[in-house]
Amino acid sequence: MKRSVALIILIGLFAVNPAAAAPSQSGAARKFRTSMPSTYDEAHGYTQAILHMNAYFKEKLAGALEFELYPGGQLGDERSVFEAIQMGLIDAAVFNSPVLSGYTNLLDGFDLPYLWVNEDGVVDTELHFAVVESEFARGYLDEAEKVTGVRMLGFLFTPGRDFFLNKPLNSLADAPSIKLRSMQAEIHMTTFRAMGFVPMPLAYGEVYQAMNIGVVDGFDDGVMGVVTSRTYEVCKLVVKSGHATASPMLIMSRKAWGSLDDEEQAMVMEAAKVALQACYDTYAVSVPKAYDFLENEIGLEIRTIDHAEAIEACRPAIDELCSNNPDFKAIYDYVTQVKASM
Repeated sequence: MKRSVALIILIGLFAVNPAAAAPSQSGAARKFRTSMPSTYDEAHGYTQAILHMNAYFKEKLAGALEFELYPGGQLGDERSVFEAIQMGLIDAAVFNSPVLSGYTNLLDGFDLPYLWVNEDGVVDTELHFAVVESEFARGYLDEAEKVTGVRMLGFLFTPGRDFFLNKPLNSLADAPSIKLRSMQAEIHMTTFRAMGFVPMPLAYGEVYQAMNIGVVDGFDDGVMGVVTSRTYEVCKLVVKSGHATASPMLIMSRKAWGSLDDEEQAMVMEAAKVALQACYDTYAVSVPKAYDFLENEIGLEIRTIDHAEAIEACRPAIDELCSNNPDFKAIYDYVTQVKASM
């Protein structure tokens, strides 16, 4: 019902304000309405991704194009936004790929547990870049586009997700007592069950209230998302983990994509690469500051998960997921090969 209501609202908005991507008679920029799940924060990689894209358009196209940002879920939750993009009611979005699991599992394998972390439990950005900018990854994006009818511009980046909790997690032996908010994606729920948690599928916009009233005892997110959304206000403990990145992406409606000529399409694809690099650069600076803020200004306790224990706990889930889905196995094997070569 929520999705239907959101789409009805969007249809009404569209009727009043036709797609801003239509050619401008005055020579002003064609604006593509772009949804972003996180709140606007210039220290957040998603925000900088769009700002850098627009700076690129100013440089290369004299500002003829602009991705006009609607942050904080203003245009609806991610599922509603995705359906609206399929219908051409929204032009573009920053989008967490696990939400696609309701439409296709083609990209889920890029979010297998601990896929990207190095021996210290930190996401290896060089590995990530080598994979997501490869022809291998492009093949999966193109296949997902065929299935969903949405243009997949490319992957973005977030650092590994951590656990934000109201109950102690001294080791995974404590996990069965923790009801953990999960994305509505089977790969995440399978991962959390393997670690011992009780996964509770819930829209991210409901996390604050759910933590407040005890519906869930914790959630996972990137640290910048927590600072930006202020969900740190409802938790006591941070456990640094890096188990997943949620494989964020830039997507675009076929209607908006089709409004571009060949040169503009090529520029948008180049701008997507600029956006990816902006994520890497932004988080390299902002993430350490975010942990410092949570620990020293907010007073949250910060621990680090036992990565060897967590990876071992997830191993059966990885094996199960890969054995049941050849795409998961192909992605896991490819990342493993690239990692070995580096």
